[in-house]
Amino acid sequence: MPAEEKEEDGEQENVGITSTQQPADFPHVERPPVSIYMSGGSATTVEPPTFSTQLKNGITIQVIGEQVFDLGPDGKTLYNRSSYRDFTTAALTSIVTKPEDLRARWLSKEQRQALRDQLQEEGVDLQALTTALHLSDVDPLDLLLHVAFGQRLITRSERVEWLYREHAGFFSRYKPEAREILDTILTKYVAGEAQDISDPELLKVPPLSKRGTFIELAQAFGGGANVRHTLNQLKELLYSA
Repeated sequence: MPAEEKEEDGEQENVGITSTQQPADFPHVERPPVSIYMSGGSATTVEPPTFSTQLKNGITIQVIGEQVFDLGPDGKTLYNRSSYRDFTTAALTSIVTKPEDLRARWLSKEQRQALRDQLQEEGVDLQALTTALHLSDVDPLDLLLHVAFGQRLITRSERVEWLYREHAGFFSRYKPEAREILDTILTKYVAGEAQDISDPELLKVPPLSKRGTFIELAQAFGGGANVRHTLNQLKELLYSA
């Protein structure tokens, strides 16, 4: 519940714990759970923050579980702001107002990165949001479409199954060697190991790199230029669902 709503009740919820601000990569650092002391005097043991950042207005926020907290001026007290879901919705809809606009931005590598940067400035980290909502098997695009615009959640696996079913003709154009490469890339995508399936660099990392060099693998498509064209088509079809 936002702090201003608590103030209407004459009392603001606060958390008395030692600050746990860390470097940008701190989610990978193991820390013991902390105890949150609410205004009523009760204590709740929770996981440490999954994300912490300073907003443009100078306020530092910390994401603990599914909630966002403001770090007080004393560097120790945390004030409950809102759920990270609602926080993300407000941030995203101030940048993108329609789901179709979000899809269009996501298809462009440059615009997608620019959107990620904008959200990061507003305090929205997609990995932290995924963790907070326990949706690690969902594409970031589908996560944002669901959170901000209420669209139905589909997993990466379901998206790929739809792609194979609805666009079988696309895959039938290619000989077995090329299809195996496409299948491997989509398998990495389902596992959350390929953020951009149109990236030709995927042919230069395991497991594809174990099958040959980029030039050798590209021969299955008729050359490097055709690889790039094919992967761009694959991405457009994947996100056309």
